[in-house]
Amino acid sequence: MRFILPPVFLFVGLAAGYHLGQRSPSSTAGAQSSSTAKAAQSASSTASAPGATSAPSVPTLAELSDDYSSKRGRRLAESLSVPEIIEGLKFLAGRNKDTGASSMRYTLISEWAKRDSKAAWEAVMAMPESADKLRLLGVVAAEVARKQPDAAVAMAMGLKQSGQRTAVLKGLFENWSRTDPNAAISHLIAHPELPIDGTSLSSLFSNAASKDPRVAADLALRAPQGSYGDLNMSSVMSRWIADDMKSALAWLDTLTDPMQQSRARKAFASSPGVSDPTVALQVAEKIAVADLRSEAMRSVLRNWLANDPLAVGKYIGSHGELQKVRGLDIWLGGAMDKLTAQEQNLFLNQLPEGEMKEGIVGGLVRNTTAKGNYQQAIAILNEMPDSRDRDRSLHDLAIKWGKADTKAVSAWIEQQPDSTDRDLIVAGYSHVVAGLDPKAAVKLAESIPDAKIRSSAVRNVFNRWRVANEAEAKAWLQQTPSISAAEKQLMERMPFISTDIVLTPTVGNRR
Repeated sequence: MRFILPPVFLFVGLAAGYHLGQRSPSSTAGAQSSSTAKAAQSASSTASAPGATSAPSVPTLAELSDDYSSKRGRRLAESLSVPEIIEGLKFLAGRNKDTGASSMRYTLISEWAKRDSKAAWEAVMAMPESADKLRLLGVVAAEVARKQPDAAVAMAMGLKQSGQRTAVLKGLFENWSRTDPNAAISHLIAHPELPIDGTSLSSLFSNAASKDPRVAADLALRAPQGSYGDLNMSSVMSRWIADDMKSALAWLDTLTDPMQQSRARKAFASSPGVSDPTVALQVAEKIAVADLRSEAMRSVLRNWLANDPLAVGKYIGSHGELQKVRGLDIWLGGAMDKLTAQEQNLFLNQLPEGEMKEGIVGGLVRNTTAKGNYQQAIAILNEMPDSRDRDRSLHDLAIKWGKADTKAVSAWIEQQPDSTDRDLIVAGYSHVVAGLDPKAAVKLAESIPDAKIRSSAVRNVFNRWRVANEAEAKAWLQQTPSISAAEKQLMERMPFISTDIVLTPTVGNRR
């Protein structure tokens, strides 16, 4: 004879049952035989009945805890009565370190919740606090959600702690979306107030795409726009492209709303699953919204550059419209510092001379400087024609290098012939010196021959000095006859800005 414990009391004892089960193998064996007896007998009788076709054998809980299969697990769970499910949970509690056992517990809980969600919920609630308890609550709530989504959400939101509510809601929608992604995601879209983070929502869209990418994509377009909205569409599109890129492309052409089409095309073009970058660029070029088009094209070209810089250079060189894409030079300049010097040259040699090429080289110099490769940055600058980007890069190099090694920059300046380059280097270096000795920095800035560069350098020094000691800086300014009254007024009215923000000097007469 066996006694069936009420569900609430059963789960209070599950943790203790685990330890008892470890010490008493016979007790777990008894639980196993009890929980699987009905299913095993049913399979046996069906197979032996006259004229009956052979039925598949029903595995035992022990077998499934060692080698879990969702299909076989569901078949076993459906064959058990509620008392037998409870007995099976007692048995599996003693094997909760096994991956298969853990999965089978979720299957049994799910089946129990189908038949008596209230009892299943109360039983799990009686368990000791743990991450596993929250996952099981999510499983129960997901079963409720299939017929009563508002009631399921209310169960999760009724938990006292915010961390618990968030975890159970996440489990609720994850489990619900596995069987009915359309309903689960539609409910979330209709209730943006629910505390579900963007990453979790993106995972739901990916699950939905594995079942029906077209439905998932339509749902993603209904979701709120913004970074999370883009992430949702990207998740769907990546899965769809991996399965059937042609149908994904065909779906893009069915969209009529410019914003929706732009979001979808951007997700397609930016997906790493598109093996041919030229196809991705062709899709990106059709994006109606300008900023999304630029973002997509930058993303494609940057990823392509990492794999084949020569091909990217040739493509950009032969497509003049790409050279007008705003911000593309900055993106490519940032990506180039991951290439070898030879790869950088292969890429740059394919580009026509002009603003885009100058911007790319400028971005490369800034990234190289930020990484501390000062000598390499100088070598790149030496090959770069005069431009505003080159001026900015040279000035920035002097600041970055000066902060790292003042003696090295001082020695470098001494080696430079009189030129605009030397003026820009001194201007940047004077800003660094201002943090150590403002008066010495002023003398250094005032020694610059180019009047415009000199004026900018003095302003930068004054700003840094004023932030550190306003009274002293203003006293110096008033006592300096070489600075005009108008200039003094302008400098005093300059807004207080961070000492890390430095104005790039404007060149007067280049020499």
